[in-house]
Amino acid sequence: PNPFADVSALYYARNTVIYLVLIGALMAIVVGVTSTMRDRKARTIDLVLSRPIGVPAYLLGKLAGIGAWLAMVLAAVAIISWTSISLITHGPLPLGDTARLLGFYVVAWVLLLAFVTLGMASGIYSSRETTALLVPISIWSIVAFVLPQIGTSANPVSLLNPVPSVAVPGGAFDTLNTVLRPLSVTEQFKTASGLILGDTQVTGSLPPSLFIIVLAFAVGAAALLATRRDRIRGALRD
Repeated sequence: PNPFADVSALYYARNTVIYLVLIGALMAIVVGVTSTMRDRKARTIDLVLSRPIGVPAYLLGKLAGIGAWLAMVLAAVAIISWTSISLITHGPLPLGDTARLLGFYVVAWVLLLAFVTLGMASGIYSSRETTALLVPISIWSIVAFVLPQIGTSANPVSLLNPVPSVAVPGGAFDTLNTVLRPLSVTEQFKTASGLILGDTQVTGSLPPSLFIIVLAFAVGAAALLATRRDRIRGALRD
């Protein structure tokens, strides 16, 4: 008998979660860093800010442009996913599953925007181009790997699974998991994605996970838009 005969159609999309946490987040960071660092290196930022335009408007425009580009990329990926799943299941994906798949990519879009704001901020506040890339990538590594490792006592390889590891009960690990788990936005994304895609192995509640993902983006965007004019025009040391 076919072991995949009775699984949900969206089962085939579950590994996309880890691709977005790894490849997608890194891509978002690099795009964010490049978008602000390029203007600082070319000194075009001085020309732009010599016009009657505020720093928040300038950065918001950049963020909106990157957000639109990410939306188009994810839309293309969603179409490929829908088509692939439909071919595997020998029929078009039902409307309900299609809505779930779209919801998953909307949440992924918000997550990637949070990493874009991290990259943009690093490109603004770093004095060297190498530092501008290393700092957000280090933060991503801590969020994606270190915090879940401390909070769940999981094996490092298990963190590459699209399904969050079950916390080991007892003592300090329960306390650490309670405190640190909300700080790992990537783990929250895994939980939210699993619940949206109907993965029966995922436990938890959807609203708190969605709230933390949106909060991460909101905090990043607010910090970015609060950048001072003299800071964004700071010279590089490279």
